[in-house]
Amino acid sequence: MKPQQLAKILRTITVVNPAEYGLFWDKDGSMPWKEFLWVLQRQEELRFVRESHIKEIELSGLDLPFFLEESRLKLKTAPPIYPAVTPPERLFIAIPLRGVPFVQKKGIFIPSNRSYIALWSNPQESIVMMKPSADEKPVVVTVNTENLPEHSFYKAGERLFLTDLPLPPDCLIIPPVSEKELEELREIKKEKAQREKIKAMSGTSYLQPTSHKEKVSEGKMSGSFLLTVEAFKKQFGMTEDTPDKKSDKKRSKGPDWKREARKIRKTKRSI
Repeated sequence: MKPQQLAKILRTITVVNPAEYGLFWDKDGSMPWKEFLWVLQRQEELRFVRESHIKEIELSGLDLPFFLEESRLKLKTAPPIYPAVTPPERLFIAIPLRGVPFVQKKGIFIPSNRSYIALWSNPQESIVMMKPSADEKPVVVTVNTENLPEHSFYKAGERLFLTDLPLPPDCLIIPPVSEKELEELREIKKEKAQREKIKAMSGTSYLQPTSHKEKVSEGKMSGSFLLTVEAFKKQFGMTEDTPDKKSDKKRSKGPDWKREARKIRKTKRSI
């Protein structure tokens, strides 16, 4: 795809009709790069796009309505002003199965990296637009807006609504989830944590000595010999001991008869 064509598509997704793709801009005119990337991944012809492609378009001089900085898209113009509206009686948000126990007790909070909670007028669309989760069953939570008289709601698109206040549990209708499903999820999380722990331990120095000295120190035990290849061969007589320096010096003087002849010559000189 040519950079000019890609730039045009990205403009459409981010500023012309972002709500159709489940996107909205925060109050400061920014948006997490990850959320934008999720949208690109849902479009088969745009799955190849990465941060490098955005930077390439910027360097080529083509105009984009945003720039990329610190893993966020930032608008070059003022952020959009979403109009306050009276919302439908029921709005929907999809959450992963693992989030159900928390939502039942605490409700739904505004994400730490966002200004709003995104809600949908269509339950199926809330599933399509939800954050990707590792093969977890999505659970659609119904929000009873009649129980939220003090909340402000804003319209970001035909079916996308935003609120900048947390949603308490008493306004949420959560489908029943069996204890068996939750237990299976806990087991999956436990196994995953164990695999990550083993993986982390396999990279530590005490399992993978980085020097010969470390390997030697690990092999030493009180009252035992060092189990190395050389020690093993020596223990079973597979190698000869290395001659000491004295024997080397002695051999350097030649055969026995030569040594005796040298002694006789020394005696005659002394006489």
